Amino acid sequence: PPPKPPSPPSPTLFTLSRYPLCAILSYLTEQEGIIACSTCTFSRKKILPLFKLPTILMVVNDSARVEKYRFRECPCQDASVLLARVNTRRLKGRLLLLSQQQQQQQHLKHL
Repeated sequence: PPPKPPSPPSPTLFTLSRYPLCAILSYLTEQEGIIACSTCTFSRKKILPLFKLPTILMVVNDSARVEKYRFRECPCQDASVLLARVNTRRLKGRLLLLSQQQQQQQHLKHL
C-alpha cells in the first residue's frame, strides 16, 4: 500500500491571528492568561507584551514593580482586515462618485 501522507500539524492557540486570540484570552483571568502565554518562548516574547499595562498602572510592592496584564479584546484587528475595510470604503466612495456623475450627465441630457 502507498505510504500514508503526513497529517497537518494541529492548530494551537498561538497560530490564531491577533483579534481571535484576544477574544479568546479575554475570558481568562490575569493569572490564567499569564500561565497560558508563558508556555512557549514565542508567546512569552511576542504575545504577552501586547497585554501589558502601562508603567503608571503597575503595582509597587516593597519598592519592586510588579508587571500587570489585562486580557481584553483589542478594538483594532489585523492589518489585513483593516486594509480590506479601507479598500471597501474607498470603493464605496468611488461608486458613489460615479453614480453622482452619471446622474448629473443624465440631468444635463434632459435639459
